Amino acid sequence: MNDYEVSETYRLRKSDDGYCTYATLRTDWSPYKFKFADSDWSEGSNFGFMSGPGVIREGSLPLKLNPDSKFEEISFYPNSDGVYKFCVIKRNDGYYATVYKSSKKRLLSMAQLFKLGKE
Repeated sequence: MNDYEVSETYRLRKSDDGYCTYATLRTDWSPYKFKFADSDWSEGSNFGFMSGPGVIREGSLPLKLNPDSKFEEISFYPNSDGVYKFCVIKRNDGYYATVYKSSKKRLLSMAQLFKLGKE
């Protein structure tokens, strides 16, 4: 979603849902392709899909992730324009991704982004 650049805006933050971030998306720009990773793309911290096709949609079950991913980008097709919450969830059997539309209409500032992460 940001050409795989390290960006404080999309940094994952601890929440009740796991580790999450927010992004403002438009349907006409989809599919959005992404992975979860640290700034160095470290082994064990480079999360792409576990098995194909690697597509996640609103309302779908969480997508199982591979923490040692190489090229397995996740594709997301938003149903409507808006702010979406992307999360990595750790379970006993591995890591999973969820994406759902936030009730927030827009993201205005980093201060507001930090506040959203605490909700």
